[in-house]
Amino acid sequence: MLFFDEYDPEALEAIIKQQFKLADTMKKNGKFVYQVGILVDDVSDDPSFTRNSKLLHQLYIRGRHAMITTVTSVQQVVTVAPLIRTQATHTFNFRLRSFQDLQIWLDENSAIYDKTTLLKMYHMCVDKPFGFMYINLSVQDRAEMFWYKFEARLVPSGDVAPKPGPLMQSTEALQQDSPAAEGAMPAGGAL
Repeated sequence: MLFFDEYDPEALEAIIKQQFKLADTMKKNGKFVYQVGILVDDVSDDPSFTRNSKLLHQLYIRGRHAMITTVTSVQQVVTVAPLIRTQATHTFNFRLRSFQDLQIWLDENSAIYDKTTLLKMYHMCVDKPFGFMYINLSVQDRAEMFWYKFEARLVPSGDVAPKPGPLMQSTEALQQDSPAAEGAMPAGGAL
């Protein structure tokens, strides 16, 4: 285990490069790839790191390909760059201390449930002593995403599968509205 009291970009870059080489070699040889964990704790006093560090961004964008798990602990949502917040696969949300943080958190998570529902779920969790909401964004079923601590799943009553929006038309409607072009991909295909 390695510990650093202060941000050391050279050491972090060396760890990342070494893990990418190790993971690549082990994958090519068909072997189990060892994981490495990087914990970035309470770095709010260095905004250049939390908001602009190419190394931290690289960990969230490409780290999973080299089996690098990154955990970032901050006291304010706005401390961390949006790029990092949107790449997170698991979040632990304790009581937020500012309306700005709460608004950002609601905006960034309201694609799953509407803001009113999400706010009710948030308060159900954080209004209790030592309460927090755990969100697992790596699962597809939203009934499995939200948890009060690790004790109970949070599924709003009457939750049903999302209804198709105006952009989701049937294949027949798409074919009727667009003329057939030579070499065009049929409706419903990949872009």
